[in-house]
Amino acid sequence: MINKIGHEYIKGQIRKIRANKKGVAENKDIEYLHKVRVSSRKILSAIYLFREYFKKDGFLTWEKMVLQLAKSLGKPRDLDVHIEFLEKFMKEHPKQDVAAGVNRIKVRMRQKREKYGEATIGSINEFLAATKSNPLEKVFETKFSTEPNVKEEITGLIEIKLSRIKMYEPYIYNIHNIEELHELRKANKLLRYALEVFNPYYENKLLPFINEITHVQDKVGLIHDCDIWFEILPDFIAEEKNKTIKFYGEVSPFYDIEPGIRYFEDTLKQIREEMYHTFIKEWNELNARNFVPDLLAILRGEEKEEISKEENNLLDGNNSFLSV
Repeated sequence: MINKIGHEYIKGQIRKIRANKKGVAENKDIEYLHKVRVSSRKILSAIYLFREYFKKDGFLTWEKMVLQLAKSLGKPRDLDVHIEFLEKFMKEHPKQDVAAGVNRIKVRMRQKREKYGEATIGSINEFLAATKSNPLEKVFETKFSTEPNVKEEITGLIEIKLSRIKMYEPYIYNIHNIEELHELRKANKLLRYALEVFNPYYENKLLPFINEITHVQDKVGLIHDCDIWFEILPDFIAEEKNKTIKFYGEVSPFYDIEPGIRYFEDTLKQIREEMYHTFIKEWNELNARNFVPDLLAILRGEEKEEISKEENNLLDGNNSFLSV
């Protein structure tokens, strides 16, 4: 049963990639590329989740196939996100002195994005061709067994995802722990993907938990977006100064756009701080609502009242999102 769930899920994500390929090629809406990239990540997450059902060589082949696709989509999708972020920022901050600097960043991002058009659709075609030459059925166990302890198996897999989050939770209460917050974000995403895999088996009972994780994920995702901008902007400023000197023979024209860039950076610092405190508040609310014990009860097929005495004692002693 477990391998049947995995097989159907991976095949479903491949169908989504195929369905969105035309939209990526037409390049009229960035959501098509976004959907393909998400599907590639979900497939990668699933092949790790169901690794034991792959033949060894088959797993390595599929891992390489999916990693190549995900990597090829990463930069163009990131640029789409950056451009969309800048456009939204300019709408919310329409002052001319701000727009001049922010628009210059957007122009440079668009120039970089244009380089990925044909390569992106080529990577998708290569992946889809590879799934035909190395079909999942040949490398994945397709003799679907009916294990008596399916829910125990699933619970064990989800507990592994929860334990990864637990590694980083102690560090999130420091706003300056950028790497740990990023790792927590990735761990949350892997948990959400795993719950999505098994949600149909539980007749959508996992959906409220998926939605709660997604809601919190949006906050920590925006924190990460700000941190990425803080990495990008110093290099951008240095490069743009050099381009200005090369073109004009002096740096002074750069100072026409610098105030907008600095304003953008300062505003991002405010956004990050506000979003961080919102994230912590919502994280603590998840703890208060007993998110993890309720989730585990659903996974095991128990009622909430049937949570073990040992779990309740543990929760009383450590009221944490990941007290498992």
